[in-house]
Amino acid sequence: MNRIIDGLFPVHEEREVDVQRESGEIPLFTQGELRTAARSLRNHRAPGPDGIPAEVLKTVADERPDFLLAVYNNCLTAGVFSTRWKLARLVLIDKCKGDRTSPSSFRPLCMLDTAGKLLE
Repeated sequence: MNRIIDGLFPVHEEREVDVQRESGEIPLFTQGELRTAARSLRNHRAPGPDGIPAEVLKTVADERPDFLLAVYNNCLTAGVFSTRWKLARLVLIDKCKGDRTSPSSFRPLCMLDTAGKLLE
């Protein structure tokens, strides 16, 4: 299994991140933008590692948008995208052809947390 995962996701040298921001104020997300983004999330999809489905985030965006706006606007102003939202639940789907010990015989599905998708 490790050989298949290593073949599908090779390790690369880490790059230095050089983020240059333009000076000026960053416009914060609005309730309208949050609701529009939440409505675009697809229902009945497998959630990421946090187990929170899109339907829950849509309800929170409608009922308590202030909660999500506080989190997302703090991320925006701090220039942070949580490391937690970068973690994925990996599921390997067998293509049912070729050598089952070869990485190319599997289709990887990486399920990310919906909260991170909503911020993006």
